[in-house]
Amino acid sequence: MKAVLIDDEAYATELLDMKLRKLNMDVQVLATFNQPEAALAFIRQAPFDVLFLDIEMPRLNGFDLLERVGPLPFDVIFTTAYDQYAIRAFRVSAINYLLKPIQE
Repeated sequence: MKAVLIDDEAYATELLDMKLRKLNMDVQVLATFNQPEAALAFIRQAPFDVLFLDIEMPRLNGFDLLERVGPLPFDVIFTTAYDQYAIRAFRVSAINYLLKPIQE
């Protein structure tokens, strides 16, 4: 499975990448982004299977980013410290919602 990680906190993307590798999951992280705007062109063009996406980010939150992408040819797993977005996340067809800090 090919994945892309987007979180405004570099530590969060590094930690998630490390945890995915540690769990020996069949996940190949293609790219990590700490600025959602920088990720837009990549996620519109690169073929991948799942997007791990933070919600609360400056300038462009996770929901707005998905709206800009348009129809989603990949699955979305939200990673956030805020549980109040869960219902909205599933309304945009998220397959999972992970609360930070992400446990093993």
